[in-house]
Amino acid sequence: MNKLLFKLRNKVTLDKENYIEIDKSVKIRGCKIKIRGKNNKLIIKKDANLNGVIIEIRGENSFLEIGNKSILGEKTYLSIKGKEKNIVIGKECMFSRNINIMTFDGHDIYKNGEKINESRSIKIEDNVWVADGVTILKGVNILKGSVIGINSVVTKSYDEENIIIAGNPAKIIKRGIIWKD
Repeated sequence: MNKLLFKLRNKVTLDKENYIEIDKSVKIRGCKIKIRGKNNKLIIKKDANLNGVIIEIRGENSFLEIGNKSILGEKTYLSIKGKEKNIVIGKECMFSRNINIMTFDGHDIYKNGEKINESRSIKIEDNVWVADGVTILKGVNILKGSVIGINSVVTKSYDEENIIIAGNPAKIIKRGIIWKD
């Protein structure tokens, strides 16, 4: 990707000792990217399309990967905080708008001097459709071919492929589905 165009179309803050790898076929515009800490990586693979996405990585040895042909819509917020925490989005995923995906709770919580809410990685496998207004919380894994319904809050992982989950908190409402763009 042309570095000048990338900087003109997006706002990027990158501390030294961090890395961004964006395939030249990627379409990325109106995004805000902030990577703080050290040895963190942002990887956006072939033919991905990001429009108005906010990406934050604050930590050490963490990474965010967006797979081939995935589409992320406006006001999608992807945030990693912590050491060796990751968000992995598979190929051919489709994210609508106003989506929040966070590996942490926002602030540290302590009990008897010990932190009780550690960050946890998130994985979204290939061909997952995430509808408007969805929140995906720390430690969640979504298997391939699944759909997450509008305004759902996903608080736990599901070990089934090709499901529809929806609600607050989200639960399985259909099994054995196939969706197409």
